[in-house]
Amino acid sequence: YCLAVENKPYARDQYNQVRDYLNYLRKKFGERFLLIYMSPTGHGPSEESISETEIEEWKDNFVIMPYLRGQEGHADKTYDNYCIPHSLADWFQACHGNCNVERLRWFLREAETFCRWRFGGQPMTSNPEIEATAKFVLTNSSTLKTALAVHESWPDVVDRVCKRFLANLRLRIDSSVKEHEDLKLFAGDMHVDASYVDKARAWESSLLLYRESWTHYPLEEGMGRTCIVLQNARPGPKKWEIGVCSPIPKSRMDDKSREQRDLLNVKLECAFGRGKETDNCPRWLTLAADKENWDTLVPDLHQENENQDGEYMRYFVDEFVKVAAKAIPIINHIEGPKGDN
Repeated sequence: YCLAVENKPYARDQYNQVRDYLNYLRKKFGERFLLIYMSPTGHGPSEESISETEIEEWKDNFVIMPYLRGQEGHADKTYDNYCIPHSLADWFQACHGNCNVERLRWFLREAETFCRWRFGGQPMTSNPEIEATAKFVLTNSSTLKTALAVHESWPDVVDRVCKRFLANLRLRIDSSVKEHEDLKLFAGDMHVDASYVDKARAWESSLLLYRESWTHYPLEEGMGRTCIVLQNARPGPKKWEIGVCSPIPKSRMDDKSREQRDLLNVKLECAFGRGKETDNCPRWLTLAADKENWDTLVPDLHQENENQDGEYMRYFVDEFVKVAAKAIPIINHIEGPKGDN
């Protein structure tokens, strides 16, 4: 019997990835296998990886295990029937409670904390803090009602603050890249756009930069060009990353476009070294862990919105401009006008 794990804490699915994996397992093990799809909060595979109707064929051989299941569950309800009730964080917690080896208990506790912090966007609140908060809230019914109102309105507050912060970032980044000594030559056809989606799913909110003179791929929607992008890799304003993205997946490109994409990937890897490649993007770069989840930074981001400046705004502007300064000449060389090479 085969127990297989498809670990998806960060990367997107490749084209046909889960579909091909399941077919391979069936060919090798018949019905004697289970594929566990491990995602951050319980979302399922992408439609390109395997469709919602196709997955029904595999109901006895496929389950989803989240790294962390919050009180609100996960945003994607399509695969609810496949998502097991316990998360990896729950498993670490149970193991910790049943382990007598101190060094191993420490490791299990740290692993649980990592899951809750990384994928829940919240640090582990200590019991004294919980007790103090609960005691204050329960002092009278008026305070309790206020706490309930704050709890219910908080998601909207998060979106309002983060949407404004992204808009301010767009203005700062737009002026910074166009004034950069190595990039101002291209300011005439350089565009910086931003789009924030309330209650966004992963990859729905973004800030992107592109040049009109870069190769245009005919698409029904979107600007159809390679772009440098800041995007949320988790539902909500969470796990922001910077990358260079293609307008269409590599798996769907024609031979000529795929050759350009392969060359772009090689050049970007030489320039950045670190990072990862996906079907949609030749290079993704992770950001500082203490700055990537905006929902935990709302008070600071609100203050920076008011001041039009601050630590986090400067950080994201600097990181984006650094990536742009390296990536734009490379994209120019491969997909831009010949005069810019």
